[in-house]
Amino acid sequence: SNMNKELFFKNKNYFFIFGPEGGLSEREFEQLKDSKKYKLTDNRLRAETAVITAASCITL
Repeated sequence: SNMNKELFFKNKNYFFIFGPEGGLSEREFEQLKDSKKYKLTDNRLRAETAVITAASCITL
């Protein structure tokens, strides 16, 4: 789902996964199936941009 800061910040434990350019594999998605997922944007970001975007989302 898209990032909802109120819901996001209710959780006290976070981890971010930044995948490769081609996306995550089926096995990787399977391993994450029980995790809550948030999209930073509808666009695919480069690794450098994704990290900066994630950092700005959690500090604003």
